[in-house]
Amino acid sequence: MNFQLQNIKKYSLLKNTLISFGLLSCILGAQAQNQLPNFKNEFGKIKGEVPGCAVGIIHDGQLIHEQYYGMANIQYQVLNDEKTQFNMGSVSKHITAAVLFRLEKDGLINRNDKLIKYYPQGPKWFEKITLSHLIQHKSGLPDYYDDPAISTVLMQSMAQTPEAISALIVGLPITHDLIAQAVLQVLNNLSAPDFEPGTNASYSNTGYLFLGDIVNVATGKNLRHWANHYIFEPNKLENITVHDDSSADLKWAATGYKRVSTDSYSSLVETIVSVGDTGVITSLQDFTKWMTVLSQANDNNSVWNGFLIEYSESKAEKSSLGLYDNGLVIDTYKNNIIYSHDGQSLDNMTSDFWIAPEQKIGYVQMCNTAINKVPSKYKIFKYVDEYLKLQEKVSL
Repeated sequence: MNFQLQNIKKYSLLKNTLISFGLLSCILGAQAQNQLPNFKNEFGKIKGEVPGCAVGIIHDGQLIHEQYYGMANIQYQVLNDEKTQFNMGSVSKHITAAVLFRLEKDGLINRNDKLIKYYPQGPKWFEKITLSHLIQHKSGLPDYYDDPAISTVLMQSMAQTPEAISALIVGLPITHDLIAQAVLQVLNNLSAPDFEPGTNASYSNTGYLFLGDIVNVATGKNLRHWANHYIFEPNKLENITVHDDSSADLKWAATGYKRVSTDSYSSLVETIVSVGDTGVITSLQDFTKWMTVLSQANDNNSVWNGFLIEYSESKAEKSSLGLYDNGLVIDTYKNNIIYSHDGQSLDNMTSDFWIAPEQKIGYVQMCNTAINKVPSKYKIFKYVDEYLKLQEKVSL
């Protein structure tokens, strides 16, 4: 009896010790998190019934910071959370480039192909433009979205297109195919590109709009299919897609908002469904998983080896756009190569992301309204450094 009682006491002591140790670990973990650099200057004012952001930091394949602010939909009182899907706008361009990269590896497309091959009905000067020029923004094609002269003519042309008028009447966005054909018609009226292809670089949504089209022409399957095949399905990314169907509802999609007064917002709907230059809709967790894959792109055993172009100061200096390839801006920060892009969709969602592969660090923020405050790279690197120090303390 005494022996049993002694064992019970030992068991009880062990149990209490384990519980205490667990509580201590939780307390230390919470204290550690409180000691990390915060982002109050960037996101501290996102409170109440206002649109907001999802913010993530990765290190060595792990999502070490994940925070959600504001509402995905104000009318239905839906908060931004891990399921919320944001429109990435121009961040989508590197997904388009990644698909082309893999299609070229599989012999289904070639960067040296001329634009005229895919658009024989286009202007004769399409013979001077290669797919590589489109990918690097060196085509000389005017921007159908940001060039006022082109966008005005384009809208006038669309206003006379029965299919576009019908779509807008019933409340549907104008499809990618209609936009691509209308842009092609506008370019047919130009005698030459803005500059000799390959001699300069100027950011152009038009090039990536065509690339989204060319994937389909070259393979018989659309960009969404190949993005699923090469990127999303192999990496088990279920909450990310190339949104190319104007009639499809996305279950967890955030609503885009425009600020109309100090505390008032109006919801926006995209009037154009375009892919290639935009079109990727994603959750934070799925996008950070892709960022991890991207960070390891140049590993010897990676199928993405060669996708991340090495930084070249001389090439960057020769281009008014800086060094840009495969849908990414390539720069350096404290001798670390940084690959980045930002974006803004037609429904006013904004996004910003970057990765530093050598340091295995990455940052992303996606917002369902126009929020331009982005934490500095110094702050993100500091966050990771402090996080690792505190993790070491907690584990001791």
